[in-house]
Amino acid sequence: VFIVFIALALGVRLQSQWGLQTSQFLPILIAFYLFRYFGGWSIRHFRIWLLIQFIAIAIFIGQGTGIFMYASRGSAVRELPAQKISDSAMAFWKSKTNCPLKYLSGHPPMSAMISAYSHQLIQVLEDGDFEKSPWIDEKKMIESGFLDVMVAREPSNDSNDFSMKFEIKSYRNNDDSVNDHLILKFHKPLIECGMMLKN
Repeated sequence: VFIVFIALALGVRLQSQWGLQTSQFLPILIAFYLFRYFGGWSIRHFRIWLLIQFIAIAIFIGQGTGIFMYASRGSAVRELPAQKISDSAMAFWKSKTNCPLKYLSGHPPMSAMISAYSHQLIQVLEDGDFEKSPWIDEKKMIESGFLDVMVAREPSNDSNDFSMKFEIKSYRNNDDSVNDHLILKFHKPLIECGMMLKN
């Protein structure tokens, strides 16, 4: 309720990932009711818990190896070579400017992957929408420059863009493309960073 109230008060859109913070204390309530219904911990309960853990790990490993399908592309991107994708994005940025990369905009899973594996602090403007990421200062972002992160069925026709083909094997949807391309579009910083900006 508090998160919904804050979102409405600030005019921020509710995000699906906020469910983690909203429900993080729910297991305590569930444990309380389970204790009242089933009684204290026993060997039988331990065996049931162990079976649940085994099934969960088996599903997780099966999804990673392509045996089981992911429910969504957003989840399936975890099978991609995250470090390689992030390194490619960082190399592309450094080939354009001497300024540090501080912002990414666009495709949330890909942007988050690049940021997480870059080993530096890079803020992500989700879907290029400032209402979804109100903590990002638009003026500072434009001044610092940024990369637009996109996913498309075909590579970019712009020679100034970066395109990289990838394949997700553990997700199938007839309405979605399996073989896609990561596209990065460079937005030049408006400031100089020690050395002259590269053309």
